[in-house]
Amino acid sequence: MPPGRNSTDETRNCFHFTPVFCVVVLFHRASRDNSCEDVKAGSTTLYVSNELLGAYPKMPNTIFIMEKCCFCVKLRVGCLIIAYFQLLIEVVTLGLSLYGIVEGSIMLTSTIKAITDMGFIMMTLSGLFLVAIALMLVFTIVLIIGLHKKKDAYIRAYLLCAMIYLVVAATTSFVSFPLLLVSAIDVAYKILSLILHVYFIFVYYNFELLNRREIQKHEARRRPATDTNQFTRFFIHFLVECRESPNLYPEKQLWGAP
Repeated sequence: MPPGRNSTDETRNCFHFTPVFCVVVLFHRASRDNSCEDVKAGSTTLYVSNELLGAYPKMPNTIFIMEKCCFCVKLRVGCLIIAYFQLLIEVVTLGLSLYGIVEGSIMLTSTIKAITDMGFIMMTLSGLFLVAIALMLVFTIVLIIGLHKKKDAYIRAYLLCAMIYLVVAATTSFVSFPLLLVSAIDVAYKILSLILHVYFIFVYYNFELLNRREIQKHEARRRPATDTNQFTRFFIHFLVECRESPNLYPEKQLWGAP
C-alpha cells in the first residue's frame, strides 16, 4: 500500500468487485505511480494509477444542458436554422451600417454645429458597428461550416467573436439612445436583438458542449490498448465514470446486493 493510504478509507473512488476484476495490468501500472485510486476486489485491494485514469477524458460538468432548440427542434437543426437566419440579418445590418455612415458624412457638411456633432457621432458609431458586423458575418460563415462538419474549433471561434460583438453592440446601442434621435421601436428592436443574440450564443454553446462529449466518448472507445485488452479498457472507462459521478451507479443496483 502506498504511504499515507488508510485501508479503511471510505472514498467515492472505492468500488467493490469480484476477484475476476483483479487485472494484473492495472496493478502493474499502479505500482509505478505513488498517486493511486483504491479499487477493492473482494479481499484484494488494487491501486489504479491516476495517470491511467487521467488518460480518459473528463466530461465537462454543467448545471443545465439544452438538448433541443426552442424545446421542439433537434439542437443541431436549430443551430443551422439560427445560423442561416443570422447570416441574412447580418447582411441587412451591414447595409444599414453603411447607410448610417453615408448619412453621417452628409450631416458633417452642415454649417450648424449641433448637426455636425450629431453627424460625427453617427459616423463613429456606425463605423464601429460596421467593423463588428463584418467580423460577425465572416465568423457566422465559419460557424455554418463548423455546424455542417461538426468542427468544435470553428464553433468555439465563433463563440469568442460573438461575445466580443455582444459587448460592442450593447455599447453602441446604449450610447446611441441618449445621443441620437431614436424612436421607441428602434429601442425595442435593439434590446430584443441583444436578448436574442445572448440566447443564440447559449444554443451554440450547448451544441458545442454535447458535440465535444460525443467526440471524447468516441475517442475513449477507440483509444489503442497499449498494455491492456478491450475488456480492461472498458473497465477503466467505467471507473472514470464512477469516480466523476459517484451517485450514478449505486452499489446495490450494480451488483444486485440485497
